[in-house]
Amino acid sequence: MSHPRRLVHRWLAVAGAWSVLATGAAHGAELPVLEVSRTDHRPTGNRIASGTGNAGTPIDVALPSRPTWVLPAPRGFGAVWLVALEDGSVITASLDQDLAPSVSSGVVATLRPGEPPLARHGDEGVLMVLGAEDAPTWFDDAVPGARAIHAADGAVLALTGPTRRYPHGVLGDDLEASAVSVRASDGTVNRVEVRVASVIEGLSPILADLGNDGSEEIIVTVSDVAGGAKELVVVRTPHIGGSVESYRLSGDRLERVASEPGYSSHRLGSPNLDMALLADADGDGHLDIVVPTQDLRTLGVLTRRGDGFALIGSLPLDGTLVTNLAATADDDGRLVLAAGTDDGRLSIFR
Repeated sequence: MSHPRRLVHRWLAVAGAWSVLATGAAHGAELPVLEVSRTDHRPTGNRIASGTGNAGTPIDVALPSRPTWVLPAPRGFGAVWLVALEDGSVITASLDQDLAPSVSSGVVATLRPGEPPLARHGDEGVLMVLGAEDAPTWFDDAVPGARAIHAADGAVLALTGPTRRYPHGVLGDDLEASAVSVRASDGTVNRVEVRVASVIEGLSPILADLGNDGSEEIIVTVSDVAGGAKELVVVRTPHIGGSVESYRLSGDRLERVASEPGYSSHRLGSPNLDMALLADADGDGHLDIVVPTQDLRTLGVLTRRGDGFALIGSLPLDGTLVTNLAATADDDGRLVLAAGTDDGRLSIFR
């Protein structure tokens, strides 16, 4: 990581938005075989999915109970998915070569109920499914449920310094972070505190080169009772008539350049901040936004066009979205999406 030169405030999926655009980045620059699978897609926390092209008609997989999280299995190429259920058990849902679905009879792993999973292959190729709330491994004062993010140079970042001075509680508790901590590869820890009246909402920061200058910014949500949050790329007010908004960094200011109403990316009281993502959904080389509609029953595919957004696709869920929106690339590099609904079903779009 080029040392981040500033802390940028972002309205995350808590009471505002979902993921940051990697401004100026062309999709397709990195399409490795997926070795580590995360609900937030990348180690930097930047929610950009691999794969290009239109997702097709959904293939529905009946699950034994209501899902909470979905992950593509590493090296599964969209044919094998890991599904965490309400009791914390993790099972696999698979498609055979004829795209016929099946669900494993056994449990792959058991996590704390509600904890987001992380999957990777061990040294001998054995699939390992772990809990993703790993920030306490690196920082003693990480906020509850925090996830660490990782920079290319080995630095680790997390939200720390839990406080109740602004008990907003949209993630299900009344603790928020008061700082971002950065542990360098040599073990040195630097800490960036927000002002006394403010807190950082969310479960992890995001790293992205917003200025396209080779230096990554640390992006977080900073809120207080009086001022609310400062936006970057957002689903603003997702609980009350949410809208997708795009902001551009101009000097040290964020300027809104587009807005589209009717979308949401978070359920009140849920720790799930991964319900929307960026992907090249139409294969034109530009990133598009895949985000649920306000009722969480359809995935809208939006692209930036002119001074606004254009709807280029709709993916009906036939149920209410209750998991993260998962994505991967198949063995031809095409985008595959997956989402779990309240009726105990996994919908795979490929």
